[in-house]
Amino acid sequence: MKKLILIFIAALFIGCTSTGVQVTFDDEKSNALKEAYVKYLDQTFDGDIWSEDLQFYGNSTEPIGYDEAISLIGAHHELYDDISMSWGDGEEVSQIAFIQTINYPEYGYVSQAWFTWKGTGKFSGETVEIPCHIGYLWGEDGKIINEWQHSDQTHFNAEVALSLVAAE
Repeated sequence: MKKLILIFIAALFIGCTSTGVQVTFDDEKSNALKEAYVKYLDQTFDGDIWSEDLQFYGNSTEPIGYDEAISLIGAHHELYDDISMSWGDGEEVSQIAFIQTINYPEYGYVSQAWFTWKGTGKFSGETVEIPCHIGYLWGEDGKIINEWQHSDQTHFNAEVALSLVAAE
């Protein structure tokens, strides 16, 4: 009887071992993204989390590269004041973003982030809140090789147009 119980317990532990897709929330990659978001807000983001071969897809099937992506990050701060990011409902804002990292054994590591981006246009004076979802594919060197951003860019494009009119 003791042998049967030991076999059952051993089978239970072996059966519970994860061998497939694994999802984590407080891992090295998720924490690196949180740190990058803090740097973005502080205007100290230097792109060190990205591979030099980055393919950045911003609501598009046509990617831009590393240098253009860095310029885009800078444009946010040229066009908006009081930029913030948050995840949570109402008074329960608990973090800058909800981030998870998934290890796909046959594909690699993919992180996803959800947050609300908020900023006040320097040219329009309008304060906007935009829900965002970003997906990241990590390369073997531990840097992001693909990034897919999904958000409504209507206000951003209008703010760019206003900045161009103001520069004339």
